[in-house]
Amino acid sequence: GEPLECEALRPVDADEAIGPNELLLYHGCRADSVEGILDGGFDAGPERERNGRFFGRGTYFADSAAKADSYADRVCGPKCLIVAQVCLGKVHSAKVAMPSLEGPP
Repeated sequence: GEPLECEALRPVDADEAIGPNELLLYHGCRADSVEGILDGGFDAGPERERNGRFFGRGTYFADSAAKADSYADRVCGPKCLIVAQVCLGKVHSAKVAMPSLEGPP
């Protein structure tokens, strides 16, 4: 199908460099979620939770488009991938599932 048009797509300005603990990562979502994300940012609240909490409450990003695509459901319309500049902060590498986490470990 035809790609959705998105006003948020814009060329990256050379002056907008990626910082030392930032990465461009993928976030898979339903098409009806895109406008809310663009207007209000990523929301990790319980009302936005759709795909489980394998590593606790949060907004999930992937370094692989295929992985992010697997979390984008096609329940009501096309699936979408958002490429986001993500500041990682203090990284915690999880070795096991931690679904009960409500915040960073």
